[in-house]
Amino acid sequence: MKCSIYYFFLILFSISLFCSHSYAQEVSPFMHLSIFGGVAFPVGDFGSTTSTNAGFARTGYSAMLQGDKNITEAIYWTSSISVAVNSINNSALESSLDSSLGLKAGYKVTVNNRGYISTLLMTGLGIETSASNPVQFYGSAQVGVLMSSFPTETISSKAYTANISTNTPFAFAYGFGAGVIYNSINLGVRYFAGEPTYKMVTTVQSYPTSSVMQPHTKILQLMIGYCF
Repeated sequence: MKCSIYYFFLILFSISLFCSHSYAQEVSPFMHLSIFGGVAFPVGDFGSTTSTNAGFARTGYSAMLQGDKNITEAIYWTSSISVAVNSINNSALESSLDSSLGLKAGYKVTVNNRGYISTLLMTGLGIETSASNPVQFYGSAQVGVLMSSFPTETISSKAYTANISTNTPFAFAYGFGAGVIYNSINLGVRYFAGEPTYKMVTTVQSYPTSSVMQPHTKILQLMIGYCF
């Protein structure tokens, strides 16, 4: 059932891009493409270092490609692909391990890649002020798919070393956006959320054990872009 949902959103996203391309010549004044770069803030448990489902994610960076096609003068269909990269707060994670076990074992955490990599494939509707004005304000709501990569970690102490690896799951995602466009400069804020289910394998002294983790991935993006 989950796979069917993901395929549905992928097909919907593809159709939106195809329609935008097919009618580009006919409605080119009502279409635009934007590229963005900015900051990705982890929200809630995703960035927490103390909650039960703490994600220990740091503030990172993000990039996005967005295509918009007007349905009416004020309403448009918007589709986007974005990537957010958030590193891990290693020192906070090490302190949490010592505290939770009630020991001072001096745990050392090594992250073997860049941290969390959240890829979002989204489509939805937006509303904007009249294109005849020099300044345009807009807002949007989207649904889609989140593909999340959890960092591979090595946790070591004097007693043992544990290697933790996970899969790269897909999950339903939703998001909201708002911003302003002036002279082709697009200043925007985006909020995305999803609940990926990670299958984790922890290997200690060649003995693997499996577990499941389902954190809330919530990301607030502050971005600046250029509108073509």
